[in-house]
Amino acid sequence: MEEIHKADPAARMRALRYALGISFVFFVLIVWFLGNRQAFVEWLLANLDMLQENSWIPWAFILLLMSPLVFFGAYMLRTGARIKHEKKYPTANMSVTRDTRIIRGESAMQRGTVLQVAGTALILGCLFAASLFRMIFLALTVQG
Repeated sequence: MEEIHKADPAARMRALRYALGISFVFFVLIVWFLGNRQAFVEWLLANLDMLQENSWIPWAFILLLMSPLVFFGAYMLRTGARIKHEKKYPTANMSVTRDTRIIRGESAMQRGTVLQVAGTALILGCLFAASLFRMIFLALTVQG
């Protein structure tokens, strides 16, 4: 007989609150940026020399924008490690929104490995994108 990990009644509401909160924050940031785009461009052009001397600032800025993805990648790494340690998915203390069949053994190990690889790829992709943005920014400022 299959083992079932029972759903946490509060997990669905918690996930919905997180999704709505994050969506609201990003909506406000986008609207704010679109409203202040001209001031940002003027500041950028006025401080071009300072940004060229401190080339880490554009890299840090884009990395800050990508920080939710970096944190999600770290969460995936940690969750994958817990799954591989317990050789069971979902793990004992994991909250699920629906009743979920428990996977054990090699299948759970594969799932944990996939999560770890995906988390690593996400973090490295963010670092690569931030570095690429920095290189493009520096190339454009040298030409301009």
